[in-house]
Amino acid sequence: MSETKKNRAGWWVLIGGILLFAACEADPILSGEEISYAADIRPLIDVNCSSSGCHGAGSLEFELLTYNQVKLKASDIRQVVWVNRATPHYTVSMSDADRQKFRDWVDAGAPNN
Repeated sequence: MSETKKNRAGWWVLIGGILLFAACEADPILSGEEISYAADIRPLIDVNCSSSGCHGAGSLEFELLTYNQVKLKASDIRQVVWVNRATPHYTVSMSDADRQKFRDWVDAGAPNN
């Protein structure tokens, strides 16, 4: 193999490594920052959804009191929270970091962890 081809191949390996590292860094599961339902999602729902009068006990729309209720609505929650940015209705605006937690949790399959 000529010296030019070796240098070119080396650059491609370096670029591929950088891209792989960047992809892993952005994925919360691969980076070890898995979002937990119990530690991350449940507290956000308690503060922003169920205690605000929207989705608490006896809600006319739907309740978000149990994991199963939240799991059933997970893709809808992701759409409203991450894409539409339309919730919570009656509380202080949710931070981008908290919105991203919902997105990452749903994208990971909404695990009960």
